[in-house]
Amino acid sequence: MNLPRIQLKKAIKRYLPRSFLGRSIMIIVTPLILLQIVSTWIFYDRHWTLITRRLADSVAGEIGFVVDEMGRFEAAERVIWLSRAAGDLGFYFNFKSGEILPNAPAEIGSGILNTRLAHAMRERVRRPFHIDTWSHERLVQMKVQLPDGVMEIFVPRKRLFSSTTYLFIMWMVGTSMLLFAIATMFMRNQVRPIRRLSTAVDNFGKGRDVPNFKPEGATEIRRAAAAFERMRGRINNALTQRTEMLAGVSHDLRTPLTRMKLQLALLEDSPKVEDLKKDLREMEIMVELHGLWTLPPAMRIADALKDYNVAWLEEPIRYNELDAMAELARHTSIPIAASERLASRQMYKQLIDRRAASIIMIDLAWCGGLSEARKIANMAEASELPVTLHDCTGPIVYAASCALSATLPNAIYQEAVRAYFSGWYTEIVDNLPLVVDGRIAPLEGAGLGLGLRPELFERSDATKRMTQL
Repeated sequence: MNLPRIQLKKAIKRYLPRSFLGRSIMIIVTPLILLQIVSTWIFYDRHWTLITRRLADSVAGEIGFVVDEMGRFEAAERVIWLSRAAGDLGFYFNFKSGEILPNAPAEIGSGILNTRLAHAMRERVRRPFHIDTWSHERLVQMKVQLPDGVMEIFVPRKRLFSSTTYLFIMWMVGTSMLLFAIATMFMRNQVRPIRRLSTAVDNFGKGRDVPNFKPEGATEIRRAAAAFERMRGRINNALTQRTEMLAGVSHDLRTPLTRMKLQLALLEDSPKVEDLKKDLREMEIMVELHGLWTLPPAMRIADALKDYNVAWLEEPIRYNELDAMAELARHTSIPIAASERLASRQMYKQLIDRRAASIIMIDLAWCGGLSEARKIANMAEASELPVTLHDCTGPIVYAASCALSATLPNAIYQEAVRAYFSGWYTEIVDNLPLVVDGRIAPLEGAGLGLGLRPELFERSDATKRMTQL
C-alpha cells in the first residue's frame, strides 16, 4: 500500500545532495528559487499586463484619432495629413483606396500583446480590423477598414513593449547568482570545521595521530570539537593504563616459563630432564582478548606482546569488524586467530578473502555443524591457512570437534576448556576424548561415542522427556 510512496522517497533521495555543504546550499537556494518564481509570476501577471495594457490603449487611441480625423479631409488632403501624423506619432501609414478586409473573423493570437491590443482597438477604433504581430521583426502591422478603403498602419514594436521587462529579468538573474555565490562561500567556511572534526575523529579511530587540531567554527561545532578533545584525552589515558597493565600481565605469563627454564638448566642431564626441556619448548602462550578491543588499543596490545613469542592473538577485535581485523593483521607479526563466533560460511569467506586472520577458528555450534565446519576448513586449506576447533559449548560439541579435527589436514589445535578437565562436562557424559602426551583422538563407538551418565537420570534437577517413534 505504501510501496509507491517509498519508491518516490527513494527516487527523491537519489537526486538529493549527500554532503552537508550541498544540502546546506540547497536549503538556501531552494527558497530563493521559489521566491524568484513567485516574483516573476507577479511581475508578468501584474506589472507586464498593466504596462502592456497602457501601451496598447495609447497606440489604439492614436490610431483612432487618426482614423476619425481622416474623415474631415478630402482625398487630396489625406496624403498630407497622414504624412504629418506619421512624423508626429512615429507610425507608418498606407491608405489603400477601394480595398476591403476579408469578411472572415480576424485571427488574434493568444499572447498578452495580441489580446490587449485587440481589446484596445475594439474600444478606441470601433471599426473592423486585422492585427499581425509576427510577420515583421520590428513592426506590428494593423489594418483598419474605412468607408472608402483600408488603412494600413505599421507601429514600431518598441511602442508596445517595455524595456524594463528585460532589465528586471537580468537584475533578477544577476542578484540570484550573486546571492548563490555568497551563500556558497559562507557555507563552505561553516562546513570546513565540520570536515576537520570528521577527519580528526576518523584518524583517531584508525590509531593515527591528530596533530594541530583545535576547536573552531560555530559555537555548536566548537563544543563538539572540545568534547572530542576531552574524549581523546580520556581514551589515551585509558589505553596507556591498559597497555601498562597488559605489559605486566605479559611479564607474569612469561615469568613461570623463564623460571622453569632456569631450574631445568641447573639440573643434571637425564632423559627425564630432556623430555621436560622438550615439553617446555613446545609450550606456547596464546592470548585471548574476547573481541573487547577496537583497532587502536589492539595495535598497542600487539606491540606490547611482540617480544614474548606469543603463538596467537585470539579474537582481538569484534568478530564482524573485518576491516579493522585486516588492518591489525597487517600491523603485527603475531598470528591472529578468529573467529569462533562467525555464524555462516559466507562470513568465513570474507574473513579469509580479506586476510583478516592467519588462523581460522571454528565452533561447530556457531557455524552450522560438522558439514559446514568441514566446508569452512576446506576454504581455509585452499588459502593455505590452518584451522583450530573451538570448545566452550559442551561435551557433545567437544567430542564432535575432536572427531572432525582428526580428519582435517590443516587442523593444528583442538581447544579444551576448564569444564572438560574439572567441570560439568564429566557430570553429563560417561566418556570423553582423552588427552595423552598432548595428543587427542576421537572416541570409538556409535555416533560420537558418547553416552549419558546413568546417575544423570536420577538427579532431582533433571527433566526427562521420552519421545516414541
